[in-house]
Amino acid sequence: MRFKSISLIIACAVFFMILFSSAVFAGRRIGDCNDDANVNVGDVVYLINYLYKGGDAPFPKCVGDCNVDCNVNVGDVVFLVNYLYKLGDVPGTPSGGSQKGMVYGYITYTHLNGGVPGASVWSSASPCNTFSEPLDSNCQSLYCLSYVEPGTQTINCQDLADPNSPEVTGNVNVIAGELVQLDLA
Repeated sequence: MRFKSISLIIACAVFFMILFSSAVFAGRRIGDCNDDANVNVGDVVYLINYLYKGGDAPFPKCVGDCNVDCNVNVGDVVFLVNYLYKLGDVPGTPSGGSQKGMVYGYITYTHLNGGVPGASVWSSASPCNTFSEPLDSNCQSLYCLSYVEPGTQTINCQDLADPNSPEVTGNVNVIAGELVQLDLA
């Protein structure tokens, strides 16, 4: 009888761990710099290697903006250490605020009129503005926008090479503490 009770308790515990971990962490979390689906000391090491040892940048880079100040720097390392070991705020939470989300995606260019390819990306739901990374062979570039308010938001971009080009917009449901993808064309 005792064995059945312990087995039942273990089975229930495993069930709830699976249920809640998949429901809460369905998307990529802010602070998961090494993309292993966990926020842990490995992310601290990854960020330090990027910042000081010439290691690879987090992909996309803004996932390392743990304190959501629109930059990836030593402040994010300190933020992660405080979160992991001193019960600090969850990554994606600005000082004195509520948790924010991040949006990233690819911008596909339908025309190139010369100049330096790239795009300016912004949202009225974020104090951060960003620029897309250089074009790849498929005429796409990557952008990442941090500090975005949760909820349905509009993301805007405009081609820097052609200031007369139309502004491209897209809507996305931003989730607090997570990274969501929105491709623009």
